Amino acid sequence: MKRILPQFLRNLLFCCGFLLLSVAAKANHLVGADLYYTWVTGNQYKITVILYGDCESAATTTAFAGLSTSIPRVCVFDGTTSVATLALTIQAPTAGVEITPVCPDEAANTKCTNLASPTPGIKKFVYTTTYTVPYNSANWKFIFNGYLGGAYIAGRATSLTNISSTPVSYIQLEATLNNLAVATNSNPILTILPVPFFCQNGNDTYNPGAVDADGDSLSFSLVAAQNGSAGGCSLGFGPVTYLTTYPYSGTNPLHTVSGAVGFDAATGQISFVPDILQRSVVVYTINEYRGNVLIGSMQREMSFTVISCPIPTPTGGITTATNGTVDDATHFHICAETGPFSFNLNAVAATPTTNITVSNTGLPPGCGFSVAGNGTPSPVTTISWTSTGTTPGIYTFYVTYTDDACPLQGTQTLALTISIYPIPTLAYTVIQPKSCAGNAIVSISPGGLGSPWSVMVLDATGAPIDSNIGVTGTYLDTLDTGNDTLVIYSATSSFCNSRNSIVIPPPTFVTISATKTNPSFCGNNDGTLTISGLNPLEQDTLYFTLNGVPNTGVPIFSSSGGTYVMSGLCAGTYNNMYVKFGTCTSPAIGPYTLSNPGFTIDRLEFHQPTACGFNDGWIKIIGMHPGQQDTIKYTLNGVPQTPVSAFVAPDSAITITNLGSGNYNNFVANTVGACASSPFHCTSNMLGPVNLVDTQLSAGFTFTVHPGCNGDTVKFTNISTPLTPVPLFYRWYFGDGGTDTSRNPTHIYHPTAATTYTIKLIITNTQCVDSNVLQTVSFPAPIKAIFTSTPDTVICQNTSVAFRDTSTGAVLSYAWTFGDGATATSKDPLHTFVNTGSYPVTLTVTDGIPCTDAVTKIIQVDSTSAITMHASDTVICRGGQVTFAGTYTTIGMTGNLWSFGDGGSYADANPISHSFDAVGTLPITLTVYYRACNTAIVTRNVKIYDNPNIYLGPDSAMCPGSTEIEIYDLANAGNPLASWLWNTGSTASHIIASEPGYYSATVTVNGCIGTDTVWIANDCYISFPNIFTPNGDGINDYFFPRNLLSRGLIEFKMDIFNRWGQQIYETKNTEGLGWDGKFNNEPQPQGVFIYLIEAKFKDGQKIKKQGNVTLVR
Repeated sequence: MKRILPQFLRNLLFCCGFLLLSVAAKANHLVGADLYYTWVTGNQYKITVILYGDCESAATTTAFAGLSTSIPRVCVFDGTTSVATLALTIQAPTAGVEITPVCPDEAANTKCTNLASPTPGIKKFVYTTTYTVPYNSANWKFIFNGYLGGAYIAGRATSLTNISSTPVSYIQLEATLNNLAVATNSNPILTILPVPFFCQNGNDTYNPGAVDADGDSLSFSLVAAQNGSAGGCSLGFGPVTYLTTYPYSGTNPLHTVSGAVGFDAATGQISFVPDILQRSVVVYTINEYRGNVLIGSMQREMSFTVISCPIPTPTGGITTATNGTVDDATHFHICAETGPFSFNLNAVAATPTTNITVSNTGLPPGCGFSVAGNGTPSPVTTISWTSTGTTPGIYTFYVTYTDDACPLQGTQTLALTISIYPIPTLAYTVIQPKSCAGNAIVSISPGGLGSPWSVMVLDATGAPIDSNIGVTGTYLDTLDTGNDTLVIYSATSSFCNSRNSIVIPPPTFVTISATKTNPSFCGNNDGTLTISGLNPLEQDTLYFTLNGVPNTGVPIFSSSGGTYVMSGLCAGTYNNMYVKFGTCTSPAIGPYTLSNPGFTIDRLEFHQPTACGFNDGWIKIIGMHPGQQDTIKYTLNGVPQTPVSAFVAPDSAITITNLGSGNYNNFVANTVGACASSPFHCTSNMLGPVNLVDTQLSAGFTFTVHPGCNGDTVKFTNISTPLTPVPLFYRWYFGDGGTDTSRNPTHIYHPTAATTYTIKLIITNTQCVDSNVLQTVSFPAPIKAIFTSTPDTVICQNTSVAFRDTSTGAVLSYAWTFGDGATATSKDPLHTFVNTGSYPVTLTVTDGIPCTDAVTKIIQVDSTSAITMHASDTVICRGGQVTFAGTYTTIGMTGNLWSFGDGGSYADANPISHSFDAVGTLPITLTVYYRACNTAIVTRNVKIYDNPNIYLGPDSAMCPGSTEIEIYDLANAGNPLASWLWNTGSTASHIIASEPGYYSATVTVNGCIGTDTVWIANDCYISFPNIFTPNGDGINDYFFPRNLLSRGLIEFKMDIFNRWGQQIYETKNTEGLGWDGKFNNEPQPQGVFIYLIEAKFKDGQKIKKQGNVTLVR
């Protein structure tokens, strides 16, 4: 390919910038690293670290230059125990070998030869040492922790796409050795360099090209990158942090269209379609197995760089084969000893002008490799070999397609797998034929290559019926009758197998017949079936159906004559009868039907119940077979009853007992017992009806009434029937909630008003019940004393009360007592209560029995009350508080109310305090309320004066020693009632201020006061600070700002000197900010400085001041 478009150069420059970002000071720009070991002799191994460096930082002043003199450190561990520390030496050429995948035209124009070149450059540096492990262990670890000697470390770039750049991470790799399992081992050699550039949205692949000189089985895996310690020997700091913006991980390290990468653990081939520009860390671990035992491992870390390619990388794969089978673009298999084979690889260039060169590594010995049109746009590669004489196994080698694009060449490496599977042999011998007692016994003998083998037996349809795995020699198997196929294949693959057909013929068996005898009477189980034609003295299993229902199989033992008698049979149809012995079955025979004789009953006898509701009647069914279990069905009043099952008595009868009255009909007998489950039930003729009857109960009673004061007595006489043959039981309900169970009870009623009661009597003989609800009894209302009073129960003294009788019942006379010694006999008297107190008033009434009743009500008589008010003060200043207290009786009081004349009021309090904000004379009123007597009211006045106002004028200023200022009360100067007190002690209406400061005065008028304060400021002053902090925070950044530290200046001069007497600042500005801590615009050091200040104030005063100020930063 010729030089390509400028757009590609721009993409390439982006890639370079993306690829070559710095990690940290003295951290090398590494794009990859390998760690592996090679056995030398005995327990001695050669340890190799290969670092792939980025020439972007190849200048002599950068960390990259240290790679030629670096001393990588490898730490040796046995498990977690540190054993040794190894220092590796760089191998020639010490300047490294450039491995940049560029076209020949650009070989001398990469970053490795010209730092100004836009084309990236990568160099390989190799470091080795030898080490003798001191003993055998399964847990040897060789760890390269990123330390390169001195101040140099194997750092990753900070611009990696898939892992976090903070904290800065260092490469760590690990190789393991198990010299306890094997005496010697060398890690595989990786034949493909780790400098992969891939195309965005391209179908990209990569393979490290691992070739193992020991022929060990290799297993590849993608793992998480590790953080090295880059210092003393340790097991490292664990995995790096993968970014979570995309589900990155050690096994999914690339941003792809599908969200995942394809990975072949058998070859290490990684396949993916990247969907973004990226530079991502990818780490391989390659494990070595010998005889299924893990004996060692090595690691490679590299950076996958995805760029925008105008021309994709070349592709290709297996297309056609002359023998064997193409599994996919990279896998081919063939059976051993089947002769020569070949297949083609057709490379596909991205454009017709792109030339492709095909090369290989790891080609198996004897395997042919030829390329037609190599270096053209469409080379065809032919792989030729033979399966005859070649040891069966899986052979992996690598084919690389390289195009001639410039400046970067496109490269694609494929891992190709040729699987040669062994074809085993198979022979068999039937050593025992199929019989009724068991399957045929077959001796199966595998042979040939591929042990251990798997042997499968297929039936005539090809379905598997038996399988044996891990077979290493001749074994016995059992097979049933059929046309089967034996298939054998090796443990490595089922592609190549051998087949043998085997036929197992069935055995021969008997044909049977049968004769029958019926049951002796209906429902009996003494029928028989005699089976003939059986093998003499043989135990078989008999199968049949009874009335269409299959049985589960009956074990039988035939006689010497080849017969068997089935006894104890019920009537029914026996069909599909056959016998089985082992796997043999006789032809089915039948049907055979066993039949019952007829069944009738003769007559019914019965006995009536003895009394109403008693179930002691019975009915006897006569004429059935003695000793037989039968079921009797019948109806009661037309309703079917629960059938009665019983054994027939010697008198040929079954008796149904415990029967009550009713119509019994439709008597039918069914035979049950041994043949209960048979559909041939014996059903008799039908008899009936039979009527059973009983005597009914009748309830009745009379009564007499006897009135009284404490209740009315009623006596009851019971006339219920019948009294025999069983006793009666009684329950009386008297209508007032009362009950009784005696035969002739007496009951007392207590009516509270005119009332009629209904009396109910219920009788029973425990079986039947009767009730008679016919009788009622009425009573007049009892006497009850009741009265009302107006007013009701609370009055004021000297009040008359009208009493009114409201008693119930037939009252003939009245007797009143009023609690104050007075009485009356009229129905509705009037009485006056003169004195206060509590009086019980009682009314007693009497009727004609005679019965009496009395009722009492309390009349409460309240007293009238006088009222007065006391005040703590009657003349106050505005805002002052007065306490008031009222004197009055509290008997019968319902509440009070204070009114303060200013709109304020308060209820239910005594005494009470109130503050007055109004001015003038206010009436204070106390009102007391009573429940019966009149309201009491009292009023008193309070005088309120306003507080005086005082004003001393506005704040002002003065220069000390100049004109004095007069201060006086401008508001009360002409008030003859006013008096003053100043904070100077003066009591005059004004004072003279000669010094700056605060001045206050208090004025008193009518006993009320007011206060005011005035400030006289200093109008001529200056303050001298001793420290300032010019750090730019806006606080104390200048020395001597005049607007803050002085007042009244008309002249000002300030000079500042350092400690050597050098003048570093001067000013004559009366309003400036001051010195900013600089000299000639350079900040001065922290320390003590000398100032000289001269100033003149507006009143003519002058000052001169020399002092020290401290500058603090």
